Amino acid sequence: MRTLSIDFGDRSVGLAISDELGITARGLNSIIRKPTEKKWAFINQIKEIVDRENILRIVVGYPIRTDTKISEQTNKTLEFKDKLQNALPLQDIYLRDERFTSVIAERVLAEGGVPRHKRGEHVDKLAAVIILQDFLDEKARDIKTKGENTKMNDDMIIKITDEDGVEIEFVVLDELTHNCIRYMLVVETDLIDDDEAEAVIFKEVGSDADNMVFEELDDDEFETVAALFDERLDDYEVEF
Repeated sequence: MRTLSIDFGDRSVGLAISDELGITARGLNSIIRKPTEKKWAFINQIKEIVDRENILRIVVGYPIRTDTKISEQTNKTLEFKDKLQNALPLQDIYLRDERFTSVIAERVLAEGGVPRHKRGEHVDKLAAVIILQDFLDEKARDIKTKGENTKMNDDMIIKITDEDGVEIEFVVLDELTHNCIRYMLVVETDLIDDDEAEAVIFKEVGSDADNMVFEELDDDEFETVAALFDERLDDYEVEF
C-alpha cells in the first residue's frame, strides 16, 4: 500500500511517496502553484499521481504553531484537506504535525552544501519526505508493539468442525455486525505467525445444541463484508 505525503504551501506543494511495502519515503517533483490558475486546480495533478501510483492513503503536513494556536496557514491547510477529500473520497487522508519539518529540511540542505538561493526549490520536497518517513516509522512501531502485546486467550479462539468432522482452531482477528449478522475475520491458530497466511471470514448462522454454527460466505456477500473489514486494515496485517 503506497502512501503519499503533501507539504501544502501557497506557492508550491511538496510531495513524497512510499515504496509498496510502506517502509521508505522518496521525494517527487513539487507542484508549482500558478497565480493564473484557479485556487484548487493543482489538486488534479495530485489525483493523477494517486491514480498512477495506486495511492491508498495520504498524509498532509499540518502547520501547528509552537503555542498550539490556530494560524491562517492552519485554516488554509484544513480547507485544502477538505477539498482533497472531496476529490478523492476513497483515500484515507491524515493530518501530520509539521512544525519543525521545514527547519529540519533547511538544515539538511545546508549541511549537504546546497547554496541558500537554491534551497527553496528543494525544501518543500524534503519536508514532504520527512513528514512521510516519520509517519511510516510510527506505523511500523505501532505494528511491532501491537504484535508484542497481543496474547491469545479463550475469547480470541474458536473451534470449527469442517464437513469431514475435523476440528480446526482459529484465532479471531476482528468481528463486526452487518445487517444484523455477526461476521468474524479469523486465521488458523497454527498459521498465526505466518506472514503469508490468509484470513477467512465466517458468519454466524445459528446454534446447534451448545455450539454456535458458522458458515463461509458466497462471493457477493464476501465482497461486501471484506470491504467492511478492509476499512479497518490498520488493526491487523493480514490478507484475505
